[in-house]
Amino acid sequence: MVSLTAGESRFSIGDQWKDFDGKPDVLILEPFHDGSHKQLLDTILNEVDGSRFLMLTMSGKKWHWRARNSGLYFAGIVPRLDSYRVLFATSVMNLADFIALRPEFNRVAKILYFHENELNYPIVNPKERDFYYGTAQIISCLVADIVLFNSGYNLESFLNATHKHFNMMPDYLPDVSEMVRRIRGKAHVLHFPVKFPVINAVPSPESSDRLLHILWPHRWEHDKGGDIFFECLRQLKKTTRFKVSILGQKFSEVPEAFITAREEFKDEILHWGFLDQKKDYWEVLKKSDVVVSTSLHEFFGVSMVEAAIAGCFPLCPNRLSYPEIFPKECLYNTENQLRRRLENFCGKPSSARNESSKLGISCRLKANYSAEVLSPIYRAVLGLEKFPGEETGCILELKNCVAKLQIHE
Repeated sequence: MVSLTAGESRFSIGDQWKDFDGKPDVLILEPFHDGSHKQLLDTILNEVDGSRFLMLTMSGKKWHWRARNSGLYFAGIVPRLDSYRVLFATSVMNLADFIALRPEFNRVAKILYFHENELNYPIVNPKERDFYYGTAQIISCLVADIVLFNSGYNLESFLNATHKHFNMMPDYLPDVSEMVRRIRGKAHVLHFPVKFPVINAVPSPESSDRLLHILWPHRWEHDKGGDIFFECLRQLKKTTRFKVSILGQKFSEVPEAFITAREEFKDEILHWGFLDQKKDYWEVLKKSDVVVSTSLHEFFGVSMVEAAIAGCFPLCPNRLSYPEIFPKECLYNTENQLRRRLENFCGKPSSARNESSKLGISCRLKANYSAEVLSPIYRAVLGLEKFPGEETGCILELKNCVAKLQIHE
């Protein structure tokens, strides 16, 4: 494998690749190599012979610039080889830009993966939505041969928002219904593969002074609803006691709600901030009782799945990708319902993990979303190995699509 993090150094294509003599089958382009984007590639490629693929990445920052210019950048640095059979890219990159500048990739099977879609990203001021990003993703889908979404919600919300998106145009609208038809014909759901350690769940002993440990493990940005969560804790604090851990990635601009909350809940906070070591992260998950989402924007929800696998009882809004992943017992419709559920768990902290165990949530999630189950399917789509076992349903449809593209021949 040759893995270059583009942007860490500047070079000319001739100098960088003049001695490159590999013959990779798969070219992987990731313009935003961080978070779940990095986690996906690390997980599915972990057991692959490094000579089979070439991965070029850009650092996970300055998202808007990556979305606008990564296709142009990669077109200039990708080695000109005749061995490629598959191109895999995420939807941050404008695939049409890349193919226009490197037309030899028209003969290659092009796979586009959606971690998130821009048509449904919540904007504080809708008038500030940039028309370019959603349009670039739609055009990229039209150029691709296979379009993968990490959840059914991600797929359906993207297609359902396409008409509304183009209605922003003053005139000369394209045939949107035909575009949606073409995209749906090549779109498939392939859930995110979650990698987790061996977990031996040990029930916490009940005692009169034990407090419920509430976990909130999301990005510190407005679309994750941190202000909603802290308001819920504010109301909860009036009637009961608890402990809380606030994990997740933060950026240079921290929302005001987090600055205020750190002081307001200083007596309740057990952990505050991102944990660099995955081992430390899982330790917090295993010691928590309830994991909460207040997200306004979620296309899968890796951190919620991880915490639930670790035994936490998940409380999620009845919207976005959550009804697809978690049973109805884990969903709430209003913020008052969330507060009442937490209040009930505060009365008997051990009941949270006990209820999760009775519902079989952890076992169900492991069966449906574990890397052990899903990574082989990802590798089969890339042509790096054969499809495992007898496929049914949507995976069989995906297998048939791969066969038509002759990726394995």
